[in-house]
This record gives sequence, structure tokens and C-alpha cells, in this order.
Amino acid sequence: MLIGEEGQEIVPMWKEEEIEEFRARIFAKEKQKLKDNADKKVQDQLKIENAKRHRGGSAALGEFFGGLF
Repeated sequence: MLIGEEGQEIVPMWKEEEIEEFRARIFAKEKQKLKDNADKKVQDQLKIENAKRHRGGSAALGEFFGGLF
């Protein structure tokens, strides 16, 4: 049951299944964002390790920093 600001009862406009589907979509989007961020961190770490392996590392550092080097 939902209660409004002035204490009146509010009848939800959505069916239970619609709410569950909405929450599932939100959860899936958040999960994908976390996965994408984790993947990016792994890629960044690989670029840093690659830069460390090279004597100057300028090419790998340039790749990591978007061509700033």
C-alpha cells in the first residue's frame, strides 16, 4: 500500500509484473555498467603493463593517455 503526503491511500497504477520487469531492466543496466567499468579497468591495466615493459614506453603511454605523449 502506498500512502500520499496527506495520509491518503494511493492505488498503484502498475501491475506487479510491470514493476518486476521495470526493476529487472534497471538491475540489468546497472550490472552491465559495472561489467563495462571492470572491463575498462582491465584494459587500462594491460596498457599500463605494456608501457612498463617498453624501455621508453612512449607508444603504449600515448595509447593509454589518448595520444598525449
